[in-house]
Amino acid sequence: MPWEYLNGHRHIKQLCRITRRREQKNKGNYTEETAYMITSLSSSASAEMLLDLNRKHWSCENNLNWVKDRVFMEDKSTIRKDNAPIVLSLLRSFVISIIATISTKIGSVQKTV
Repeated sequence: MPWEYLNGHRHIKQLCRITRRREQKNKGNYTEETAYMITSLSSSASAEMLLDLNRKHWSCENNLNWVKDRVFMEDKSTIRKDNAPIVLSLLRSFVISIIATISTKIGSVQKTV
């Protein structure tokens, strides 16, 4: 992404390009995709650090999907009509975030007692 497109965006400090190469083991094929990352982190953030942040971001996404499937059996849901699957997925995410918030607050109260 050329820098000239970023005029007026003073908070952007770095751009990076991440190329992912994936092997489909059963077929022996490779697929490749390129993603771009925009960050306000200064140049002191190394390429390794930016890649680590990117991996952690996707780890959170994957963990949420794992919890939704494991606890709510989302992958086995037979609800398909209209917007119902999207609405239920959002509700499941909302419930998970409430439980996480309550758990964190209970944990911090127990530490202070």
